[in-house]
Amino acid sequence: MYKLSRGSEVKNIVEELLYLHSLSFGAYPGVLPTSRDFLEWYIERPGLGLENILLFLYEDKVVSSLFLTLSHIYLEGELTPVGIIDTVMTHPDYRRRGLASALLKEAEKIMAEKECRMGYLYTVPESPQFYLYQRLGYIDFKRIFHLQREKGEKPFYDREGKESPHQRVREFLNQNLSSYNGFVYFSEEQWMWRKAKRPACLPTKLISLQDENNHLLATLTITEGEITTDKDSEPIIYLSDWYGINQEAKEKVLVKSLRLVGEERKIDCLSSPDNREEWKILLRYNFRPVIPESAMLHPLDEDIQQKITTIDSKRAWYPLIESIVGV
Repeated sequence: MYKLSRGSEVKNIVEELLYLHSLSFGAYPGVLPTSRDFLEWYIERPGLGLENILLFLYEDKVVSSLFLTLSHIYLEGELTPVGIIDTVMTHPDYRRRGLASALLKEAEKIMAEKECRMGYLYTVPESPQFYLYQRLGYIDFKRIFHLQREKGEKPFYDREGKESPHQRVREFLNQNLSSYNGFVYFSEEQWMWRKAKRPACLPTKLISLQDENNHLLATLTITEGEITTDKDSEPIIYLSDWYGINQEAKEKVLVKSLRLVGEERKIDCLSSPDNREEWKILLRYNFRPVIPESAMLHPLDEDIQQKITTIDSKRAWYPLIESIVGV
C-alpha cells in the first residue's frame, strides 16, 4: 500500500533521497552527482524545506518524490507567487503506476492553499516527463538552452578576476534583473543560500566589472562542479546571474570570467534565444547550444492564464539554474 508523506515525517530522509536519486538519475550523462552535503544544502533552499518534499512510501521506503519550493518570480515587472517543481523522481521498479502524477496533483493542492498563481518547472522538451506535465496543465512557455564551450578553447583576456562584494552585487542584480521575466528576487535569505552558504562540492565566485569610481557595471557568477558522463565524470563550470548595464560591460565581464576559468574545463551557460544580445555574445566566444530545456508554467487561475498569453516575448528571460541544474 502506498502512503503519501512529507520529508519531515520520514526517518533518514537524506539517505532515502540519495538512494532514490542514484537509481533515478545516476546513469544519466550530464547530471550532477548528488552527495550528502549537496542534498542537505538543497533542502535548505528558501521556500522548500523537508515539509515541502512530497513523497510516496511503500513498506516504509521512499519510492517517489517531488520537491516543491514556494517562491515568487517576476512576470512583466510584477512579483508573482509560484510553486517551483523539481526533483520529480520515481524508483525504476515503481514507475508507470501514477505516483509522479499523484505527487504533482498534491503539489497543485498545496500551491492553491498557499495562494500561488501558478506552477513552474523545467524539463527536457518532447520527453516523457514533458508530455506528463502537459497532460496535467503545464504550458510549454519558453525554451532555454545550455550553451556550452568545450575545454581547450583559448582564453581571451589577461586581467585577473576580482571577487565582488556580496551586498553590492545583490542590490545591483535585484535592481536590474527585476525587468526579466522569471527572475526570483534575491532576499537576504535567498542570497545567502545561493551565494554564500554553499556545499563544498559546488563552490562559487562572484566576478564584477567596475568603473573608476567603483560603481558596478557588470557581474557574473562562476560555479565549479562535475557532471556524469557515459564512462565516469568530468569537471564543468556553470555561469549564472550574468548582467551588465550595457552590452560592452556584459561582454567584458564574460571575457574576464573566461580568463579566470582557463581552458581545462567545459563551460555551461543557460540562456534563451529571446535574450538576443546575450546569445550573440555567447556565440562570439564559441559557446554553442547543445541541450534544450522547456520552462513550463501551469496557471492556477483565469487572470494569470490571461496574463501568460499576453507576455511580451521580447522581454529577457531569467533561467532558474537551481531548478534546472541544481547549482
